[in-house]
Amino acid sequence: MTPDTRKKLVKWGVAAARVVIGAVFIISGLSKGIDLWGTVFKIEDYLHVWGMHQPRTIVFMGALLLSGTEFLLGALLLLGCCRRWTPIFLTAVMAVMLPLSLYIYIANPVSDCGCFGDFWVISNAATFWKNVVITAGVIFLVCFNRRLAPWFTPYVQWLVIALLTAYLLIIGLYGYNIQPMVDFRSFPVGASLLPSDNDEAADSDDSAAITFVYEKNGERREFTIDSLPDSTWTFVDSNVNTSGIDTATELVVYDRDGNEATDIAISDEGEEMILVIPQLNRAEVAWTYFLNELSDYMASRGGMMVALVAGDDASVDAWDDLSMASYPIYTAESTTLKELARGNMSLVYARDGRVVWKRNMALIDTSMTDSISFDNDDPATFANHGREWFRNLTVLLLAALALLYALDSTGRLVKWRINRRKAAARSRTDKGADKDDDKPESQP
Repeated sequence: MTPDTRKKLVKWGVAAARVVIGAVFIISGLSKGIDLWGTVFKIEDYLHVWGMHQPRTIVFMGALLLSGTEFLLGALLLLGCCRRWTPIFLTAVMAVMLPLSLYIYIANPVSDCGCFGDFWVISNAATFWKNVVITAGVIFLVCFNRRLAPWFTPYVQWLVIALLTAYLLIIGLYGYNIQPMVDFRSFPVGASLLPSDNDEAADSDDSAAITFVYEKNGERREFTIDSLPDSTWTFVDSNVNTSGIDTATELVVYDRDGNEATDIAISDEGEEMILVIPQLNRAEVAWTYFLNELSDYMASRGGMMVALVAGDDASVDAWDDLSMASYPIYTAESTTLKELARGNMSLVYARDGRVVWKRNMALIDTSMTDSISFDNDDPATFANHGREWFRNLTVLLLAALALLYALDSTGRLVKWRINRRKAAARSRTDKGADKDDDKPESQP
């Protein structure tokens, strides 16, 4: 193999590695950033397995940093920016991710690693071998990445970093405070909340048994509704053990007595407002007045309002007393409620059993808290348009990068022309000097 052929193969290898590894990191970081709540929940799953309980603010910052780092490094690698440092930082990332994925592969502490959020769920084994291939590719790039020219000159690469960072921050904060711009979960807008044709499985004695997780002195146990512990135990979460019902894709609701009541709680006709509280210990009492007003408003329109919460009888009764709820309260499995809507407290507006919009109450539309204006508005007008925002932001980012590339290329072209003219002028000067040297010296 000639040296020229070897150089071409290395360049082609660098180009392929940039595209593949860059795309993997972009998808991984973007899927986490779009659904920061899902990333927070996944990190909390890991921390729970390791016995490390951290404030949600810290977990949120970690989720934002993780998604932003993956997305930014992947995009910089794909664009050829920071050719020396990008592969080095990626190597540092894989130095953590590869051993972690090996541990998950062997110990299997969680069902899936959450590498691509809910966008693409892969097995722990596939995650480990994927990371092995990526690590090999990153090491190759550490050695040869500078063999291929970047898309942007170093003078403007800081602008590329700023654009990419702003893009992910807008998407991430929108998804955390309102709802994810793109919904990869089981209940996107337009999906039906009504149960599938699974009545026989739902009615069987062992098809769906709800259990409650309590903690005492660092020990966690599961209890059935008929064998709840005494008050010295602290309620943590609730789970549903199903046979024949996929709780990841089907909403199963129970009344206060533990009986399956999905058909009662979810109306197949008319409009309905659903309050979703996946963790009662994080519910905010400050919203109770507005929620009761909202319940009266829905009744005045001929609709209904219900609350779906995850908790045991004691915690549900406590919330009922604190909120003085004028709407019925039902229970559901915490993970399913987290799939239904993101946030500590969220509203889901449905018509004929289908989702019309979702909204996190932490940043609810201010006009909805004004009972006078709200009485004159159709609840459907409060829908968020996250998918359109995502499409417009992505188009804007690509357009900005294309414009920056055009300006950068123009600058490089102008610089190239100037250098060429200078070289031509020097060449003419050198030729003139050579001619002068060739002239015979005059005789005195």
